[in-house]
Amino acid sequence: MRALALIGAVSLTGCVTTATPDAGAWKIERGHDRIVDRPAATAQLTAPSRNERQQQLRYPQVQLQIASLQLGCFDNAPVVRLAFNHRVGSNRTSTLSYRFDDNPGRDVPARFLQTYATVLIEDPAEVARFVDQLRVSNALYVRIMSHIAGTSTVEFSLKGAPMAIDAAYQACPIDSRSKPRTAVAPMIGASRSVPA
Repeated sequence: MRALALIGAVSLTGCVTTATPDAGAWKIERGHDRIVDRPAATAQLTAPSRNERQQQLRYPQVQLQIASLQLGCFDNAPVVRLAFNHRVGSNRTSTLSYRFDDNPGRDVPARFLQTYATVLIEDPAEVARFVDQLRVSNALYVRIMSHIAGTSTVEFSLKGAPMAIDAAYQACPIDSRSKPRTAVAPMIGASRSVPA
């Protein structure tokens, strides 16, 4: 259910996709959130992915394996979303790791959605750490290891990331000190309360 809500959150009413040289290969969709009456945007980057188990199951030329890196807001909080067109794992059997340029690699807490092909980084401190490195790096290498789905990898070229970051998070600025979101969304206009 939350997966459908996330997809709906990034489907912007009246969105316009912009392609500028400064944005590199990022696709930036700008729109307006009519519910809260403010600008909204997402930024997405795609690259070929690899999963040896999937390649053994079908001819590689039948279905090209693709992954996308998407930046945006969900429930007024910044999130990082990785989506694949093949199965990558589940919460109980998989881990997400990434490495920017030649910096040390990092295992990160992430949530695998029920599609088994989409992974979210939602913790505010982890999103802040990821985006800080994204802004100043040239390449991002991602690895997902799963007992069920095998190992999936993808490498993104990050040219234009600062423009993508600024557009995607304009409605939900990144603050690593924010409390994690609760499972229950607040009513529009109501103040957010955290259960005791």
